[in-house]
Parts: sequence; structure tokens; C-alpha cells
Amino acid sequence: MTYLPIVVLTLLLSAARAASTGEQVLAWPAGVTYRAAGPDHTASGPGAALPVGPGAWLFDAGAHALVAVPADDEPVASLPVPGFVHALLVRAEGDLAWVDLARGVIVLARPDGAVTREVRLPAGVTRVRRLVEVDGRLWLHTAWQESLAVPETSQAPLRAWFQSRREGLLFAADRPAVQVLATAGRLELLLGRPPQGPTAGKDALTRLTLTLPEPALAGEVLGPAPQGGWWLRLTLGTRAAARDVLAVVDADGALAWQAPLPARGTLSWPDTLFVTGDGGVIGLTPTDAGIVRREWRRP
Repeated sequence: MTYLPIVVLTLLLSAARAASTGEQVLAWPAGVTYRAAGPDHTASGPGAALPVGPGAWLFDAGAHALVAVPADDEPVASLPVPGFVHALLVRAEGDLAWVDLARGVIVLARPDGAVTREVRLPAGVTRVRRLVEVDGRLWLHTAWQESLAVPETSQAPLRAWFQSRREGLLFAADRPAVQVLATAGRLELLLGRPPQGPTAGKDALTRLTLTLPEPALAGEVLGPAPQGGWWLRLTLGTRAAARDVLAVVDADGALAWQAPLPARGTLSWPDTLFVTGDGGVIGLTPTDAGIVRREWRRP
């Protein structure tokens, strides 16, 4: 494994190369520990991943490093990082941000991995889902389907976090915060927009019942889809015969497209499906052979 100059590594991170749809296997790089499952142990290896260009980034916990895995013959690159990476984000300008749950901080860093600031998470916020950037500002998504704006100071008081709190997941400034509710085989999207006018108050909420061809056991909002819709991970069918699908619902809640999803893979990653900036979805599935990288686009 090599440590590349900053300029070369930055190009690896920010290169916007078109990836073909379909399936590709990124082999585990030399130097990154991966152990297949055995009779007395589960599989072990990198603890988080993020698609970057046609390749991916991994967090190697044993080496405390972010490892850039290219899709071609470029060399593997590695960035030493402090602590642990739970959820990673490459920001619009190329800077990095990640959540370190072990130390209870959000880490902000330059493209070369040099840490510029650490923001301590408030007590009780442990079920972190992901980081997103909305109009240049960082937001934290939790497993409770809420969004919290990351303060600009390292030791922000609790009120600085919760004054910005939004019910639902915020992905873009021109989209409502969204959460999915499951009841008796039916799914609803709850869409919230800030109140208009000078009077402060709660979000104005809209309920959108999804039109699905069969009962749904669960749903997860992945992000916005083109034409006002949403990308979702859905669990459909019965408990005895449930299956996961990737789906797009349109702005009216109608199912516009779906595709079967593979099993989650050999490792437990916080995220395996990532909505891209151009409206598609990339899936990263860890297997014994390597990372299976798939790309989906709505027809």
C-alpha cells in the first residue's frame, strides 16, 4: 500500500468519471485486512465504505486509515486518520468529514486527511446514520429519522444542536425533510417544510401514502430522485417471504420503478446504498471476493 502525494490523491477523490451501469468487483487491496467467515467466527474487515468516482473508499480500522480503492490500474492510496470512521462524506469542495462514534466526535479534514476541527456530539446522540451537505452546511442524520445541523464551533452547547433540529431527513434545500412511516403493511412519507412568514413554528407537514403492489414491512429513505421523487429501500411481502427492493416513488407517492436488491454482504456497514449527485444510486456490497459495486438509474 502506498502513500501518494496530496495532488495525486486529491485527483483520485474528486475525479468525476462516468461509471457504467451494471456490476463490477473491486478486489480487496493488498494490506487491507479481510477475513472470510468460518465455523467459529463472522467475517471481519473494513468498517465503512463510500463510492468515489468509479472506485470506493474503505475505512481500515486496524490501520486507522482511509483507503482509496480504484477501479482500474491506478495505485491504491491510503490516508492515516485518527480514531474510527463510522460515516464518511466527501464535501463539495473536496474536504472530508466523518463521524467517529468511538470518540463521540465529527471530524472535519482537508483532502490530504489533515484534521482541521473536531465537533463533539451531544450526549445521547449515538444512533448516527450519515452526514450530508446542504448548501455548504453539514447535517447529521440519525436512525430516528431526524436531521441536526452541525454547529460551527467545536464545543457547541446542546441548544445549538437542537435549535436546528428537523423532523425527517434533510437532503437538499429545495426538498422537504422526509421520513417514512410503516403501519400494518402500508407506508407513508411524512414531508415537512419550514413555516413561511415571520411566525416561528413547527414544519408544515404533508402525508403521502405510497401506492405499492403488495404489503410493505419496512422502508428507508435513501435520498431524492429526479423529477421530485424519492429513492427508497423497501422490504416487501410477508415476514415468511420478505425481500428487499430498491425503488423510486414519484412526487405523488406512486411506485415508478423497482429492482431487486442483493443481500447486504459479509460485513456490517452503516451504509451500502448511496444516492449520487446526478440522480442515480450506487451500491457497495462486501463479499469474500471483494466489493461488488453496482449502479442503478431510473429508466
